[in-house]
Amino acid sequence: MTPNQLLETLSAMPAEAPLVFATQEGAIGAGYHVTELKHAQVTSIDCGGRVAIWQEVALQLLDGEGRDHMPVGKFAAIVRQSIAKIRDLADCRMHVEFAHGNQGLRIFQLARPELSDGAVGLQLSEGRAHCKPAMEKAAEKPAIGDAAVAATAATATGAGCCGAPAGSACCQ
Repeated sequence: MTPNQLLETLSAMPAEAPLVFATQEGAIGAGYHVTELKHAQVTSIDCGGRVAIWQEVALQLLDGEGRDHMPVGKFAAIVRQSIAKIRDLADCRMHVEFAHGNQGLRIFQLARPELSDGAVGLQLSEGRAHCKPAMEKAAEKPAIGDAAVAATAATATGAGCCGAPAGSACCQ
């Protein structure tokens, strides 16, 4: 989800409704704080030696101990102001950085906000690491279908994730 997509969805919600972010462990504390929206250009190299470049946005939240969750309208205003000040922020894929009790920092993906019982819930789910070459190889084999299953199968059968022998420095 991008900041623009999030704003579009939130615009259909009541501005005064509390916006409640939640992870599998429960709701983020009332009184949470949006510490920043970060826009970054990432340059990476995968285990197959291929370079990739993309842009992304991180919404960082500080767990709260207040009485009330932030209203949808206030959160939307923060995102709109950020979009107005940072070029390219609006249409980049966004993730959330957060940890309950502000102990550590984890990365979450956002689900689509949903209105329920007068509050807008925004569920956060943890992602996982992926081997891009293995996922692409698996996608080339339509009989297997699921890239994660294929990547696991390739590693389990002794074929390394990026074509290197299993157990090599690349695929440990």
